[in-house]
Amino acid sequence: MANWYVSSVSWTAVTAWAASTAYSVGNLRRQLATPVVGEERVFRCTTAGTSAGTEPTWVITKSATTTDNDVVWTEVTGQE
Repeated sequence: MANWYVSSVSWTAVTAWAASTAYSVGNLRRQLATPVVGEERVFRCTTAGTSAGTEPTWVITKSATTTDNDVVWTEVTGQE
């Protein structure tokens, strides 16, 4: 899967995560809460579903997954 998110795109240009929202595989989202500088990440939905009512604790390790109610997100920052 190519061109998920390229680091030359500003992190703020990526749509922020939202609570209780249906997501499809391939959707890109960033953290809603402002992260520590240097920990800005982009996540790709790899299992479709509806997000939880509160923002998950994101796993920011390269290619790691975060479970968010029914949704599974994969960290894809800088991957082409």
